[in-house]
Amino acid sequence: MGVIDKNTSTLVTLSKEVSPEDSLAQNAKKMNKTIDRAYQAILKPSAADATAALKEAREQLAKHKQLMQLAAERTTDPKHANALNNAMAQLENDFQNVVLAAKEKLTNPATPNTKVTAAVDAFKKQSTLTGQLALKLKQARAEAEEAERLRRLKEEEEMKHKDEVYAAAHTVEKVVQRVQLEFPHDGSPAGMLAKAASEIARAMKLLSEIAKKGDKNELIMNAREIANYIAEVVKWANKCAEECSDPLLARELRDAASVAKNYSVQLKILCAVKAGMDANDPTAKKSLVICAQGLAKAVVNCVNTSQLAKLKKKLA
Repeated sequence: MGVIDKNTSTLVTLSKEVSPEDSLAQNAKKMNKTIDRAYQAILKPSAADATAALKEAREQLAKHKQLMQLAAERTTDPKHANALNNAMAQLENDFQNVVLAAKEKLTNPATPNTKVTAAVDAFKKQSTLTGQLALKLKQARAEAEEAERLRRLKEEEEMKHKDEVYAAAHTVEKVVQRVQLEFPHDGSPAGMLAKAASEIARAMKLLSEIAKKGDKNELIMNAREIANYIAEVVKWANKCAEECSDPLLARELRDAASVAKNYSVQLKILCAVKAGMDANDPTAKKSLVICAQGLAKAVVNCVNTSQLAKLKKKLA
């Protein structure tokens, strides 16, 4: 893996064994040693040695910034990314303070050491902080990845005991969760569509359980509930399509909603028919599964297409 260092036009490379966060911590130590050399040269005073050390530190700082960007891109939490970027901005500011203090001291050796010492100490402290922050974020990401791995294992184990109707509902649920995680307070038509889709996923999971029990009245009521939420999807899909500046995308969204509505009508009919048949009739079961899978696919298509349409909202 590598990125181009814009300041030195060189390639900052990372081995597969060393993460950007580890490289940041290592680079912070290197920068601090370089700044210490620059500090000693400033106090001699030796302008040539100080200039050479500060140039080297500037190059290391440029590499540090590239590594920071890589680390920020790897985190899934915007707050963590902002923390990295803010820490880097402060470090760059601290380096400029070191340079200014160095120039002042080298120009006038009689100047007290207080200013350059404070600038160097501040830089080293912030440099160390960036390395520590990166390692903390690495640990947090590792813990999050492990938690996600365990969640998936648990989910896979649970799904082994669920039927195909439940699995179809679960597909809808996962898509909606992804959207709502990214836009938790979205009150737009696309956001409201996703909310209705979430209710459809819940109702379909309930349908799976009701179908197993064979409760005829509940089966019919559940199909009606799903149809009502599909009507919500259609309403918000049309609203989203009206606001979309891309006519082809708007048409695709309306078509997806229409398909979902057709499947909901079929589902109501199937549930009414199944209610009058043996609960274990294989033909009725198969028809229900096919319809549920088609409905889930159509709802997922509506959710995904509405998110694209939202990005192409007409200008007021």
